[in-house]
Amino acid sequence: YQRGLSSGASARLVVEYARMLLESGDRAGAAAQLAALERMEPATLATQMLRGDLQIARQDFAAALTVFNQAAKDHPRRVEPLLGTATALALQGRKQEAQTAVDSAAALKASDGRVIAMQVQLAAETGNWAKVRDVLQPVEGTLAPTSVENLTYAEALLRLGQAEQARSRFARAHLAAPGNPYARLMLAAALLETGDAAGALAKVRPLADSVLAGERELSLAEAAGQASGATALAQGYQARLGDTGLKARQAVAAAADSAFARGDWAKAVAAYRQLPGHDRDPEVLRRLALACAHGGQTAAAIGYADQ
Repeated sequence: YQRGLSSGASARLVVEYARMLLESGDRAGAAAQLAALERMEPATLATQMLRGDLQIARQDFAAALTVFNQAAKDHPRRVEPLLGTATALALQGRKQEAQTAVDSAAALKASDGRVIAMQVQLAAETGNWAKVRDVLQPVEGTLAPTSVENLTYAEALLRLGQAEQARSRFARAHLAAPGNPYARLMLAAALLETGDAAGALAKVRPLADSVLAGERELSLAEAAGQASGATALAQGYQARLGDTGLKARQAVAAAADSAFARGDWAKAVAAYRQLPGHDRDPEVLRRLALACAHGGQTAAAIGYADQ
């Protein structure tokens, strides 16, 4: 990108470079590119959307809404400003208002994949599984096994009593991405619902045995253990569910995962190290290795990877 820009600034190149920087967590770098873009094309939709997305990254949602509302007025036939508005509203917990914005986008272009994704996200967040199914059913044959939409669709089927169809979708997702914990967890839930308690226990145990395990993993493991006759295992999971320190450990794990997701490597490492038994848990060690590698701690990264 820098070589390209040095040979002559192109608005499209600036936008793409700024978005790459924004997605990698470099808000200052993205802001510098936005400033250059505003000198070139201050009123285009691409400039407005980048400006709004940068405000979202800064968690200045009021400013982001102002930008997206102006963009919607300037470009009334485009869905992007409406989706930006919906994102900013949803991040503030204003789900009903976000839904209104998405409905307006759907009225413009219901077949747009970005509109469908936002419809599904909001419906899943509010527990409207029937809507998730209704939105995705017409395109179910096109969904990639490990896509967010396919996994959400499969969960909707499971919650709406179509366990066998859900099991089939989660099985394909797990086969394609065996390291995806959500696909593994939901496959276990679907197996339990379809009567394969032993299979469910085998799938959920790697998650339930981890120090990262929360109530969902432990509850499912306990139910699968009871149903499959593995009483001792079930009792062990039940005891962990009753542990008074469980919620505190979940909070630490959530903080670590959040820091990891936003690229705050130092905070992620510090948080993962607070988890009791982190040095004996393969998944936590894997995340520590990755966080240290991204944070420039090469020797520590190699040590965690070796462990």
